[in-house]
Amino acid sequence: YQCDWSSDVCSSDLFGVSAAFAGNYGSVTVETVKDDKTHAESLVEYYRIGKGMGWFNLDLTARNARAEKNGALSNSLEVGMSSGTGSLFWGAGVGHDFAAKQTQYGFATVGLGQKMGVLNANAGLRFRTGFADSNPTQLLAFAGVSMPVAKGVAVDAGFSRSYKDIKETGWNAGLRFDF
Repeated sequence: YQCDWSSDVCSSDLFGVSAAFAGNYGSVTVETVKDDKTHAESLVEYYRIGKGMGWFNLDLTARNARAEKNGALSNSLEVGMSSGTGSLFWGAGVGHDFAAKQTQYGFATVGLGQKMGVLNANAGLRFRTGFADSNPTQLLAFAGVSMPVAKGVAVDAGFSRSYKDIKETGWNAGLRFDF
């Protein structure tokens, strides 16, 4: 989750939910993820767009993942709504995972963001649960920073750790474009 507090624009370049203080954005993020149990690694790409609509944002996230060891591919698509006030942000939505075992799920995100010098820092939690009892649940803790590098362009970096059925650790970097 990244916030540009100088323009009151927040977007979740990390987890598919954006707070709509005002803004339209697009982002590309690359993440290295390691399964905490099997130690298998994956390279994940996130492509996001968001549209500000009054007091909330409508957000769309496409996720592509490739397992490093065997090259297995998985994809997911999420749509969500988000908002925020002050340093607090929240959001919720639904997604579909197109992996070998396809699942539908819902998610909710809550967090805090703060401007720290030239950096915009954030931290929060995201809970994901499947609509069927056999689908995995995930509680994800995340933190990140964003640094504006030009008007409407920021470089983002972050860390995440997930718990429950899905246990992973991830590091990511990306670019966000506000328009």
